[in-house]
Amino acid sequence: MTDSLWESAGANVWSATDFSRGPWHPDFCHGGPVTALLTRAIEHFDEGSWVLAQHHIELTRPVPVDRPLRLDTVLDRPGRKVSVVATRLNDGEVTVTKSRAVRIRRSDLALPGDLPDPTVPLAPPDSSPVAHLEWEAVTGTAFHSHSVDFRIAEGAMTEPGPLAAWIRLRVNVVPHEEPSGTQRLTAVSDFPNGITNALDPGRFSFINPDLSLNMVREPRGHWMGLRAATHYGDAAAATGVAFAEAELHDLDGRVGRATQSLLIDPV
Repeated sequence: MTDSLWESAGANVWSATDFSRGPWHPDFCHGGPVTALLTRAIEHFDEGSWVLAQHHIELTRPVPVDRPLRLDTVLDRPGRKVSVVATRLNDGEVTVTKSRAVRIRRSDLALPGDLPDPTVPLAPPDSSPVAHLEWEAVTGTAFHSHSVDFRIAEGAMTEPGPLAAWIRLRVNVVPHEEPSGTQRLTAVSDFPNGITNALDPGRFSFINPDLSLNMVREPRGHWMGLRAATHYGDAAAATGVAFAEAELHDLDGRVGRATQSLLIDPV
């Protein structure tokens, strides 16, 4: 078994390894490895100096592990200063995931040094306790248990509610290639729903059909930080819709945000 989330199965064809397995079913991927692969496709799409400003991923169907999937990437909107790249991950004739990424031209811009920043820094990972993520639905190798290191910066995994954590990718996205900072960040940005859920999983399921990311620069280093929370709205008038969100950090500060729509269902 290769130490990467994906293996090449041909030109623009990829197969998810055991390191991509999700926490809910052994045959399907966690959303993080899928997002990282799509991010890599966007980064490798064409030449030019772009910043990935916004990336919206639709997780339309479960993404299978250990099956060849075709990844198509197209320029959806050309432009000199702003362009849009779209991706589709296909299982045969069925699209299992698609995304749309807004890229903004990189420029050397001089901004004032005294701009206000309301973000509270996270406690660094070397002073944060180690945590081990375990979900009973999946045993053996999986993304949450074998592909990342996890440290708690604020809150506790044993208590429902907001949580801040540092997460470090332990394997490559694809074989023999160092992941970019953006790939490292997007690989862990699907965790907010899972780590801040306040519902009893024996009574409710909470599935995120999408993930939306905004970034101001490429993250640096290996440790990526999330300050995350889930919001359910008015318990007296629940609609079955919720959302999770997270500040995104690297060791140098805030780099963006992540949001996930949630479908809440009784089980």
